[in-house]
Amino acid sequence: MIPSKCGAFKLSLTTVGAAMCLFAGACLAQSAEPATSNFRVSGFGTLGFAHSSAPEGWGFLRSIDQPSSTHNSRADIDSRLGVQVNYTATSQIELVGQVMAARRESSAPIGDTVEWAFAAYRPTADLTFRVGRLNLDQFVMSDYRNVGFAYLYARPPVEYYGSIPTNLDGVDVARTWTFDEVQWRAKGFVGRSKINAIPLKNVFGASIAREEGGLLLRAGWTHAKFARNTEGTSRLIESLNQVRALPVPSVSADASAMVSNLDLAAKPLTYATFGLTYMQSEWQYAAEVTRVSLGNSKVNAGYASVARHFGDVSLFGIVSGASGNTSVVPNPVWQPVLAPLIGPAAARQAQMLGTLAAPYASRTTRQTTYSLGARWNLHPRMALKVQWDHVKVRPNGGFLWSNSKNDPGSANTGTVLLDFVF
Repeated sequence: MIPSKCGAFKLSLTTVGAAMCLFAGACLAQSAEPATSNFRVSGFGTLGFAHSSAPEGWGFLRSIDQPSSTHNSRADIDSRLGVQVNYTATSQIELVGQVMAARRESSAPIGDTVEWAFAAYRPTADLTFRVGRLNLDQFVMSDYRNVGFAYLYARPPVEYYGSIPTNLDGVDVARTWTFDEVQWRAKGFVGRSKINAIPLKNVFGASIAREEGGLLLRAGWTHAKFARNTEGTSRLIESLNQVRALPVPSVSADASAMVSNLDLAAKPLTYATFGLTYMQSEWQYAAEVTRVSLGNSKVNAGYASVARHFGDVSLFGIVSGASGNTSVVPNPVWQPVLAPLIGPAAARQAQMLGTLAAPYASRTTRQTTYSLGARWNLHPRMALKVQWDHVKVRPNGGFLWSNSKNDPGSANTGTVLLDFVF
């Protein structure tokens, strides 16, 4: 993650303008033909405030594509505003657009505000083709992860949803059928995506879902490759390769280990997932697990939650966690070995490079979060939520935090937010 200064919550004028133009255009279409209009406009939003007590300098993030920050109290972690327009062109063709204003990196392109922009074709009631910018439909909350009103929690569990791709620029096809009073849906997809501004190419996968009564089961598999490294990582790898070429086996081995961990370009990335939700009277359960493979590195992540509904109020608890096996590269001791070979000044520069690269090359996700919260449906289209999270980060496991060190740490985060739809 690239550190950047994060101040008060701000939305770019271009982003707001795009959202309002889309909203206004849909409303005009509705008012022109109130009874027969094929336009439907809807929207969602969250006003949130979070305060974290964490190791000095660490910044809490909802996902790794958010700007880094050292502020303990923030209103930009969960706050967002989205507008969606559906246009039914014919009985078989529908056009869908969704834009969302949220706090992003200053370098993020304006196109990132477009969450969905696709055409759907339904030749039959049980078969759908879509093309354009789609949701990457492999995870339980893929359709509504940004719509806080649609789920109980303050935010989707960070260990599971904080570092996964969200959109797919491509095509998918879905087939639904009913067998023995059980509803099934299978989907295949192909296209391209990105994670934290790094493009993903050769994205393809499939998912299958089974629903009966209050039980939903779904499983999926996705394959992709990183198209390139970030600009900063590329420069770091280039410098390490120069050290790697030196005729000193121990130094070359250290530099090779760092490059192997840092170089994401063309590495195969796969997600294997399984999830469920179950509603029974006043109780609601949910769980998801995934195994992420990136070359020789693996991350196992998941969460489980239980909730009890008391009329308009729901109480819930969540346990979530992730554990990666990225090899730890110790801080190298290159200077005394290299000084006789390349001179004291060059050896000192090589040592500085190794000291900088080793922590980044060793970082992965190793943390567990325990959460308690409540939701109050104070209006049919509005919900007030509070949530407390206690996070334990193990050594070298702070990848999901901005400005984190490789030391272990613990944190507490309190969140209050208002979710609404319109």
